[in-house]
Order: sequence, then C-alpha cells, then structure tokens
Amino acid sequence: MAVGTRDHVIRRRCLNRSCIKPEHLEIGSQADNKRDDWANWAYGVDPDYL
Repeated sequence: MAVGTRDHVIRRRCLNRSCIKPEHLEIGSQADNKRDDWANWAYGVDPDYL
C-alpha cells in the first residue's frame, strides 16, 4: 500500500466496517468516501450498515 498525503484517508472497498484485510483497503480522499456512501445508498444499502 502506498503512503498518502495529509488529505488522504484509508478507505475500504467492501461494506464491512470492521474489515481490515489489506486487499480491501486503499488510499483515497474523504470525498471518495462520501461518493461511495451515496452510491451505496442509491443502490439500496441500508445507511445504518455503512
């Protein structure tokens, strides 16, 4: 996994909040996280699950 800047966060590519598998993690921005949340919500994923 690459090292990010101060503006980067560790993001999960899966919907499991407790997941820490390295292959499910990636570096991105908080905006990326929000886009993921909105996309999951639009596809019917329960917001309480996120």
